[in-house]
Amino acid sequence: MTISIWRYSHLALAVSSFLFVALASVTGIILSVESVQENSYSYQIEDLDEIQLSEVLPVLIEKYPEITELKVDERGYVSLKGFDIEGEKIDAFIDPKSGAILGQPQEQSDFYKWVTALHRSLFLKEIGRFFIGLTAFLLLLITISGIILVVKRQHGWKRFFNKISRDSFFQYYHVVLGRLSLIPIFILALTGTWLSLVRFGVIAEEKNYT
Repeated sequence: MTISIWRYSHLALAVSSFLFVALASVTGIILSVESVQENSYSYQIEDLDEIQLSEVLPVLIEKYPEITELKVDERGYVSLKGFDIEGEKIDAFIDPKSGAILGQPQEQSDFYKWVTALHRSLFLKEIGRFFIGLTAFLLLLITISGIILVVKRQHGWKRFFNKISRDSFFQYYHVVLGRLSLIPIFILALTGTWLSLVRFGVIAEEKNYT
């Protein structure tokens, strides 16, 4: 009776979350392609952590008398917004040591904007984000129930990675492949659930101001 409860719970959770997981996976792959493309540009500055603002600011002001924004993004690209000595508007990635323009920021295409909105919230904004978070939580429950089913099938934790008996083709490979992908799926589900809880303020986000 107990194993039936876990089996049916595992099946119900898998069916209910399959569509969301498949959608998130496909859109995630597409967005990863965009990320690779963005990081393919050579706008990173060597020894950026050793550069002091007081050293580069006089050089930049000489070339760009009016600077409205100067920042470093998570990729290590230095961007500047402002006007040059000829009064031309500047919005570019630069070398802070020389002030040379390395390239122009590329606006995200309409296609990637559409995929991003679908991936993050299913076009439903906060409601969609809730469903994505719920899906991650369901996936976490699937992982836990799957672990329990494998333990029961193998007759104990110590036999978890022992050879699996062949009952049927599909059941055998479901257990084998599920056991192999257990760790990455668990990490994916756990981090997705955590980010959703942080997003909705259930868990306080730690901020580092150093």
